[in-house]
Amino acid sequence: MSEWWSYRLSDFLLFSPATYFRLFELHNETLWPWQVAAVIAGIAMLALTGQPLALLFAGAAWLLTAWLWQYERYFTINWSAEWLAYGFALQGLLLWFFAFDRELRPAEGRSRAAGFMLVVCALFLQPLLPWMLDRPWQQGEVFALMPGPTVVATLGLLLALRAHWLLLVLPLIWCAIDGATLWTMKTPTFWLLPVAGLLTLVLRALSTKPRG
Repeated sequence: MSEWWSYRLSDFLLFSPATYFRLFELHNETLWPWQVAAVIAGIAMLALTGQPLALLFAGAAWLLTAWLWQYERYFTINWSAEWLAYGFALQGLLLWFFAFDRELRPAEGRSRAAGFMLVVCALFLQPLLPWMLDRPWQQGEVFALMPGPTVVATLGLLLALRAHWLLLVLPLIWCAIDGATLWTMKTPTFWLLPVAGLLTLVLRALSTKPRG
């Protein structure tokens, strides 16, 4: 029997890259034209970046992604997606809860600017990544309907607000999961979400003022 340390990440992958990205395409085909509504909601959220109300949009996006992608779609090729769905639903509820936190204040300077840019990238750049990588454009990820742009947009909102640190935990965990999955499949964009998560951590740490 092989020792556990002899296994690689690829040994735990339950699907091929072709199956994984084909699922994106099927997901978009099934949900069309709800992508239009998702983009409009994302633009409204972008206009509210730096305001607590934006967290209500993000919370709804996490709940939709938990149901439509993790539970209904991703679960068909990955049994662990049921637990991922629970995590996404929990994050959605946490965002709704903290949206009414009276201590929420807009961030300043580079944190708010970087947060705004992350939201812009999530809404308008991430859906175009398949086209840039010479894959079918129908495989693009759309905010509120798939995890990648939903997580990146949320990190942006949390940078633009002095939100509770608890709200960062699950998005950062997904950044690690997504990065590991894409790296295992040798996808050139594997670094995008981990870098977004690292940027968020660094800027949050730099913007935190020591007490006393």
